[in-house]
Amino acid sequence: MSIVRALRIPKDTVGRWAGRRLVVFIGLALIAGSILGIVLSGSGLPKVVAGAASSSCEPRSVQPSGHMTDSYDRQVLSFNPSLYLTLGNHTSAVEPDLSGDGNNGFYEPSSDPSNFAVLPNGDSATVFNGTNEYVQVPSTASLSIADTGCLTVEAWVKPTVLQFPHDQGSGYVYILGKGVTGKQEYALRMYSYSNSEIPQRPNRISAYVFNLAGGKGSGAYFQDKVSPGDWIMVTFVIDSRPSTGFPDGYIAIYKNGQLRGPWVSLAQFKVTPEASDAPFRIGTRDLESFFDGAIGKVAVYNSVLSAQDILATYNAMVSSGNL
Repeated sequence: MSIVRALRIPKDTVGRWAGRRLVVFIGLALIAGSILGIVLSGSGLPKVVAGAASSSCEPRSVQPSGHMTDSYDRQVLSFNPSLYLTLGNHTSAVEPDLSGDGNNGFYEPSSDPSNFAVLPNGDSATVFNGTNEYVQVPSTASLSIADTGCLTVEAWVKPTVLQFPHDQGSGYVYILGKGVTGKQEYALRMYSYSNSEIPQRPNRISAYVFNLAGGKGSGAYFQDKVSPGDWIMVTFVIDSRPSTGFPDGYIAIYKNGQLRGPWVSLAQFKVTPEASDAPFRIGTRDLESFFDGAIGKVAVYNSVLSAQDILATYNAMVSSGNL
């Protein structure tokens, strides 16, 4: 005997129950489908967007496009930079940003094409005359420390002279940087051999991070004998996020893939990085001094590259034994 007959439940009641159960089942299925759709699409939930660094400031490894055959370029692009200018297009008015973020550089003065130099791997780089030549990139959020709280900047540099003809301050030039008066952010600087610092800083290479108002910046540096015509890979890392060892953040500098000196706290001069609309420039920073020499392969990452990543990048340039 069936349960329906045993309990003497009218058949029309059973039909109504079955219909209600079907409606409930369909409703639950629709809700589950909606939740699954949100998870898959990321709508309404945090997600990592292609081309952007994660909130942890760790570089998100990506696979460079298949047409990129240069091993050094592929190495740089694998760390997902927000700007990558090889500076190999010195006869053009525009230097394309290979990162895909559209941070193209513009050669100035545009009517005066720069000369070129050859990097250790045979690629071209731009020679700046030390008087008025530079490359300018319009300001974007991804080129400021405040975007993710951290930044790694990398460049290959070859000074032509030891005493720069167009320096500023106590006797230094800016290799690159982002900042003008009242809108200072960060910079890479090289001192002339003779300068007015006490004690002197012969050809010191320094990286600084500033408050927008300027003044003294927290910095890291190395000071070695420099020979004109020698290539140097300079990398500096700024992390403004608080940590156990550095509650105010830090700045560090690397030469040829090796950490030089200690990490320096941003509390050194009470620096709190902020964003501005100042352009990012190469060969100068604020048009008050100009670097005399060659610069190539400039990369900006809005993430922190590890010591291993930086050394691997250096090795990608010199693995052919040309340096």
